[in-house]
Amino acid sequence: FFSAEMFAKLKAAVEKKEFPYKDYRQTGSVRVLDGVENHIESVLNIIPNIAQIRKKKYSIVVDAVGGAGREALPQLLDRLGCRVVPLYCEESPRGFPRAPEPTPSALREFGALVKKEKAAAGFALDPDADRLVVGSPKQGTLNEEYTVPLSLLGFLSAHKNDVKGKACQAD
Repeated sequence: FFSAEMFAKLKAAVEKKEFPYKDYRQTGSVRVLDGVENHIESVLNIIPNIAQIRKKKYSIVVDAVGGAGREALPQLLDRLGCRVVPLYCEESPRGFPRAPEPTPSALREFGALVKKEKAAAGFALDPDADRLVVGSPKQGTLNEEYTVPLSLLGFLSAHKNDVKGKACQAD
């Protein structure tokens, strides 16, 4: 965001015409990128045990609330060999199909579906897909606050030989 001082400098430059007009057709080229595919590829490139995940053929419930993650998360899980059970993974032209915040009350249907499907896990998103709530086949929806600690425990479990007896250090 611009500060008042930065905005004043920009306004002055525009008023002085320090930014001459250029025809957009002469400024470069256009390249069409598939952002979802690029993101999936970047995630797949950092997962060290894809073959092991694919062998398990996990069933995963995905509740994307019709939001930004409705395509990427199911596609990523499919590429990991998972059976995806979609819930609200389609575009919703009339608003969100459930309350958008991934709270326990908004995720009752999700939690019940994770249990019913006996899924290995469930992943529920908020509309812009920057928050993740995990579902458990025994407990249904877990509190959002458990997502990071569960991820850390999973990482440490998978890398117990790498980190045993070593001090952890942030980059």
